[in-house]
Amino acid sequence: MITNFQNYAADIGRYDALRGTDGELREGWQRLIRGFSALDSRRVQECRRERDRLLSEMGLGPTARVGNAQKPSAWNLDLLPFVVTSQDWREIETGLAQRAELLRAIAGDIYGEQRLLRSGLLPAECVFGHPDFLLPCIGAMVPAEQQLVLYGAEIGRAPDGQLWVTQDWTQSPSGIGYALISRMVISRVFPSLFRDTGVHPVLPFLRSLRANLMQMADNDADQIVLLSSGEVSETYNEHLLLARQLGIALVEGRDLQVTGGSCWLRGTDTRQPVSVILRHLFDAHCDPLELDRRVASGTAGLLEAVRNRRLSLANPLGSGVLENPLLMRVLPQLSKAVLGEELKLPSVDTWWCGHRTERKHVLANLDKLLVRRVDRRRGESTHWGPGLSRKQQLALSEQVLAMPEAFVAHTAHAHPSAPVLSDLGVASHPVSLRTFAVGNASGFRVMSGGIARASQTPDGWRFSTRHGGLYKDVWVLGTEPWHDAQTLPQYLPRQRTAVQLARPRVAENLFWLGRYAARTDSLARLLTLCLKALNHGGDAASQQTAQHLLALLRIHTGIVTENNAPNAQDEPALRALIAGPHPSALWPTIEALKHAAQPIQDFFVPRAFELIQALGAAVAQNAPSGDAAQSQIEQIGMSATALLGQLQHELPDSNAAAVIEMGCVLEHCLAIARVLRGALVGIEPPSEGLAPALLDLFNIAPVRRGSDTDDPRLATLRASLLDTGNPQSLRRRLMRLEQLLDAPATQVSADGLVGEVADQITHLGLAKLDALITDTSTGGALDQWLCTLQDGLRKISPRIQARFTPRRAHAQAQLVPTA
Repeated sequence: MITNFQNYAADIGRYDALRGTDGELREGWQRLIRGFSALDSRRVQECRRERDRLLSEMGLGPTARVGNAQKPSAWNLDLLPFVVTSQDWREIETGLAQRAELLRAIAGDIYGEQRLLRSGLLPAECVFGHPDFLLPCIGAMVPAEQQLVLYGAEIGRAPDGQLWVTQDWTQSPSGIGYALISRMVISRVFPSLFRDTGVHPVLPFLRSLRANLMQMADNDADQIVLLSSGEVSETYNEHLLLARQLGIALVEGRDLQVTGGSCWLRGTDTRQPVSVILRHLFDAHCDPLELDRRVASGTAGLLEAVRNRRLSLANPLGSGVLENPLLMRVLPQLSKAVLGEELKLPSVDTWWCGHRTERKHVLANLDKLLVRRVDRRRGESTHWGPGLSRKQQLALSEQVLAMPEAFVAHTAHAHPSAPVLSDLGVASHPVSLRTFAVGNASGFRVMSGGIARASQTPDGWRFSTRHGGLYKDVWVLGTEPWHDAQTLPQYLPRQRTAVQLARPRVAENLFWLGRYAARTDSLARLLTLCLKALNHGGDAASQQTAQHLLALLRIHTGIVTENNAPNAQDEPALRALIAGPHPSALWPTIEALKHAAQPIQDFFVPRAFELIQALGAAVAQNAPSGDAAQSQIEQIGMSATALLGQLQHELPDSNAAAVIEMGCVLEHCLAIARVLRGALVGIEPPSEGLAPALLDLFNIAPVRRGSDTDDPRLATLRASLLDTGNPQSLRRRLMRLEQLLDAPATQVSADGLVGEVADQITHLGLAKLDALITDTSTGGALDQWLCTLQDGLRKISPRIQARFTPRRAHAQAQLVPTA
């Protein structure tokens, strides 16, 4: 049985979180182990599939987009949670609240009166020797309760069981979103076990964080934003989820501007004041004007707005200096001096190489210690652990001796071992626990949970997922089950104001989401018709229709394939159209759709985003053939249709729905024009089955009048172009596009282009258009008309984007160079 704990063996040099020295299960693990021991291999596989499905719906599946490239996701979630008893958590909670209060006082002193520095209680090396000490922030005072709003800490355990802090996170603590994700997934995979085990909920912490931000913003949610570095960040998915949970806008540095000493969110026609920023950006990256000119991810002038008391940041700029590991050595003395209390939660054993005696100890035990640089250096190693070769130890010794004050060392066995569920069974791996605290004037509140990270190997000391680590949900157990335990954190009230479309790039993403959804729908329909003709049988008529449909696919996508004569046995052309590298193929189109939807998922009801994430699940990089391909493409087509209906009819913001519909209608009009042009001039003579296939493609019932009865081609053209009774016809779609372009919320100034296109359709006259359709001996006149229409629609598209693209901020000139 894969969940058999009998063969579990912990590292003898670490504290074992699962079993005591007597070999018995520790308190709190009994209920969890009983539940997992009852799982057989099949049930474990079902749980893994459910976990992967839920992560995929959140954009964290095996093909999650990392930055601007398509890479395998490094977000791995272990099914086994990390258990902490209520007694241990009480010690962690009180210790972290005190520690956060102390660090907040130290931050206020460093950038304020500097009494601790002058008295010598706070060594100068802890401040002035650290790269995150920002000289321009001195004097940029904020209220005392805002010196440290959010605090994160890595919790470890000594081999004797002593709880301690291995790292303080004060700059922009990350992981809150991941803690929410892990809780969402694990509580839904094991709902009964979660409920019966008595796990403390994490939602109250989220409510406290939102309440603190609202208090800082004078209860105006529209003035709160979450500042991210964008899709280049490996934690971008976390930023998206956290912004959605808090009901605030997610922005990047280029979306903000500082004018007149105040911060503004740039929109298309208006700007919105911003008074509070929850930042997930390094200190020096926030303001290139005063802090770091080499980085352009921030907003020039943010520090000026802070000095003017018109902007608050959580956390304040300059708070990264508190992450200096040297500071951990003097926290006990500072706690007595500042708080008048003993430090309740100690720091991990730390040796500073700038001290002669401690340096000798470090150099003599390089094979047993974790060595790290005090200052972070881009592109260079900053951590060294056990397992170094003799040559590597000598190289590290040379670095330490060359600059001893830049290195510290910790004990290597600073974290406990805990069970991890692998394919081979249950194994013991070191685990680091990260939790968070949010503070206001009355003190700090600690999250009842967090996120744990397990190393890749049983003897590993790296916990980053870059090195193959695993995430684990943290279960803080109560003394009895919670009868009202929340198995899924509920979304907090979202931003619901008239400025939603003014948020940077939101409308542009919505517009392209509509275009890609319609493009997926049209391509899936055409592929389905082609596969049906291929799989219908070996008769010549079906093969001819399939060949003509494949020709239309080439015209529609612009993809040139080697095989011009498709058949049921050899389908390289279809494989290229389904999963080829060309951007117009089905798989890249679906990926582009998901990419457009990712930054704006807070606009969607949960079901719509689930449809978006699941849309491409049936497409493999090597597309199947025959009936399997037809079934998958049909499913994609139905999902695309369901998505369009979901987006246009269930979005809470009608203006957002109008922008999506605008992109959808525009793309469908272009698709009809492309396909009809291909049928007019690209296929001679057309097969008998082509006209019914096109009507099926456009979802149009044929219009039979007079001479059209004997000419299905004319009937198809009239039904596709002129049928006012069918909303899928080109005429009806263009009439709808004209309405959307003239609507007040989405009005586009196209300098007469809208009227020009409208004249071509609504004022050209049925008689003249009907004459063009009738005179199709060569197809040239109607083809030219459709070509002109396509050109007009293509010209409108950039005008629509320009309508919703925020105006550029005035150029910021740096008059005084910074250090």
